[in-house]
Amino acid sequence: MPRKIGMSDVDGIVEINGKFLLIEWKYAEGHITVGQRIMFERMTALSPKITVLVVAGDPQTMEVYSYMKIYNGKMHPIERIDLDGFRRRVKAWANLAWAGRFNGQ
Repeated sequence: MPRKIGMSDVDGIVEINGKFLLIEWKYAEGHITVGQRIMFERMTALSPKITVLVVAGDPQTMEVYSYMKIYNGKMHPIERIDLDGFRRRVKAWANLAWAGRFNGQ
């Protein structure tokens, strides 16, 4: 039996054609907690239809510094990106999900 139960939230979620994109905003360096990392890795390992993007930036000003993908149960390296690049990344995910050529990325 677990000793502690920690709550977590997701800052955004999109569903297209049965595929899910979760977006978690973090300030500064964009670090997620160990519990969040485990949760996201387990969620994406259970279903290749789920992708998580952890965005480092300021959600109020929409300034973006970097992002990290979590899919297929794996956390991938942080990539530097700006808001326009992040928008292109989300659009690419949406296009793949809509076209049915989605492999969890």
